[in-house]
Amino acid sequence: MAKKIIRYYAEGDNPFYKYVFYFIFTSLGFKGVTCKNNGEIFYGKNISKNFKINIASNDKHIIWQDLIDGKIKPSDIKQSIPFDLIGAIGKFLTDEPNKALLASSYDQYVRLKFKYSFQYKKSIHQIPIVNLYLDFLKKIIKLRLRKEGLSLWPKGKKCAIGLSHDVDFLEKYDILKLP
Repeated sequence: MAKKIIRYYAEGDNPFYKYVFYFIFTSLGFKGVTCKNNGEIFYGKNISKNFKINIASNDKHIIWQDLIDGKIKPSDIKQSIPFDLIGAIGKFLTDEPNKALLASSYDQYVRLKFKYSFQYKKSIHQIPIVNLYLDFLKKIIKLRLRKEGLSLWPKGKKCAIGLSHDVDFLEKYDILKLP
């Protein structure tokens, strides 16, 4: 089965945004292909009439409160998305909002204490914010581009279970000391 393709351009040709677009398109079941003209999604400071969807870059955008509050819908978007979804997703992927915290914000194992996290301080800790942004973009793509990505689940399944475990106390396993 062929990959569904979305042609996009990120102004400035920054490798970080190529990574963010790769994450987004992979998550949505698309293959992103860069193009400078007549594509489908344009990301940058300026609006391009050669693209069907424009996303304005803005370094200050991280929380789209109107989206969180349900005040904006994909059908409200005509050509330009007024919030920097790409930059905001990139910031959360790299944990940028939590980078400049004091040492006291971390426990003895250098794990961030929840009450000091950006998400907790901004009261968005119960919202899977990247998923919310991805879902909104997916709906815009479906509405404006009439495209749906490939299912990420086998044979049309809608979910999967991943089994894992967590080690909370390293001392319990100190017989496995590394050199």
